[in-house]
Amino acid sequence: MKKLLSLILALAMVLALVACGNKTTDDSNAAGNGDTTDADPIRIGFFAPVSAASAAADGQSAEQSAKLAVKLINEAGGINGHPVELVYKDNQGDATITAQRLDELLEENVSAVIGPFMDTCGPAAAQWATENKIPVVMCCALSTEIGMANQSDYVFCAGSSAWAWAKVFANAVNAAGYESAYYVGNEGGVPDDVYNFFWEEMKKLNPDVENIGSVRLSGTESDLSSVIASIMMADPDVVVTSLTGGGAITFISQAVQFGLYDDSDMYGVYIEGADHTE
Repeated sequence: MKKLLSLILALAMVLALVACGNKTTDDSNAAGNGDTTDADPIRIGFFAPVSAASAAADGQSAEQSAKLAVKLINEAGGINGHPVELVYKDNQGDATITAQRLDELLEENVSAVIGPFMDTCGPAAAQWATENKIPVVMCCALSTEIGMANQSDYVFCAGSSAWAWAKVFANAVNAAGYESAYYVGNEGGVPDDVYNFFWEEMKKLNPDVENIGSVRLSGTESDLSSVIASIMMADPDVVVTSLTGGGAITFISQAVQFGLYDDSDMYGVYIEGADHTE
């Protein structure tokens, strides 16, 4: 799973940072020997919207991914013989309590924090990281532009790269010789980034490609017949989507039923179902 791998990489990056400040002088506890029981743990905050109505599934899925990452790291001997321990805080996807929850993690003596996962909490978390000199790795659904705008020596972004998606999509549209495109995305900062970056890339590759229109989906719709009918009336050569999760599955399955597509190609965007498989 791409989401799982990205979280493991994000955690590994944080641990690489904190390891420099947690080296042990006891060679018998060196990383890789599998014995971490006698060393003090390196505590990592896990800051996710586990109870947020709009992102609870992502938060819970990410939590399981982080647990697996820590399990693998500890089985390999931890960091310089120190086991890794996650400390959980639910930010509820609420920017107004972000700093308070992070302060609670600070009291728990964390060395770094994974999260937040949403645009609304990103700036507040970045400010907290810089003020407290605690590394924060922001990931998952964080907007590329918000991530770039809030980077510092203590803020790192390991989430979706909307620019990379957009470039892949634009190259594919250009290579196929399409003359018009329609965009379908989820609501939120990342889909907005993909849309904007996609058309910026198209202007470079082929400015004659026509922007037929776009639509945003909440991801909770069960009947997309009116949306699909509108797209078919616009009659674009290609429909570019950055949908993920259940919304993507619903859209694609109904689009096939209505005959929207002659063909469908997937370029690097994961679709995660209830069983967390691609």
